[in-house]
Amino acid sequence: MGFVDQEWSGLTAFRQSGFDLACDFASLPVFLRTNVVDEVVVTLPMRSFHSQASEIAALCEEQGIVIRFISNLFDLKKPGPGGGIRRRLADHALHGWTRRLAVVFKRVVDIVFSLGVIILLLPLFVLAAALIKLTSRGPAVFVQKGWG
Repeated sequence: MGFVDQEWSGLTAFRQSGFDLACDFASLPVFLRTNVVDEVVVTLPMRSFHSQASEIAALCEEQGIVIRFISNLFDLKKPGPGGGIRRRLADHALHGWTRRLAVVFKRVVDIVFSLGVIILLLPLFVLAAALIKLTSRGPAVFVQKGWG
């Protein structure tokens, strides 16, 4: 969706880079409550922004949002002029999309597999229901009315 940042000297150049700025740190609680956010990635320097990172983690926990920290946050020795940070963010975004695709694929496989197993076991279920009905009184399948 975008980045969260405060005013600083490099923010003008950041806005020109094509990345979206979602809000500032003060507006983040409202942004998290009013938007559908699945995941937050914290890329703050932990030594100087520990309190902000801690507040973000608490907000995400409160809203049930997954929070991630980039493990190589302090490794700035990347080749190319200014490409290190941008490349890592693009790689992370791509990784996020492939992960979401994998989750959707797994869900589809789970549903198809479950339906297949139910269809294969359907004759066994019918046989069991018939045997229960023949050997005992009452319905073959127990149904309980809800409290509602």
